[in-house]
Amino acid sequence: MFSRLQRKGKKYYIKIPIFKKNQDDLPYQVKPKYKLTGYALDENGRPVSGVYAFAYKNKEMGHERPVSISKKTREDGFFELYLPEKGKYYIGVRQFYGGTPIQGELYGLYDKTYDHHNFVENDVENITITLRKILR
Repeated sequence: MFSRLQRKGKKYYIKIPIFKKNQDDLPYQVKPKYKLTGYALDENGRPVSGVYAFAYKNKEMGHERPVSISKKTREDGFFELYLPEKGKYYIGVRQFYGGTPIQGELYGLYDKTYDHHNFVENDVENITITLRKILR
């Protein structure tokens, strides 16, 4: 196909714009005041790497953008979330970023409180969240 673009004695230059990939290195969406750290685990207690942790201010998590999204979890399942202020946050971890969770996706919510919230007054360390495949 390229040869069709060439004519004897002429050169053609094609400019192809590129965009910086930012899915693997999401910028923090907030000015950090507090840090929440934890581990994503499977149902057998093993670490899950390559998933995202998130924090929402409202219990209805799917209807707004999260306050904070982590980078992908490390090999040991570790994640960090940066939060802008004290308060109640709803915490979860999921396999894919954006949209409603889909069938087969790994997904989990903080389960140490009745409605999956964590009240942040200081930095919070070492919470654990268990992920399960969504089955519908």
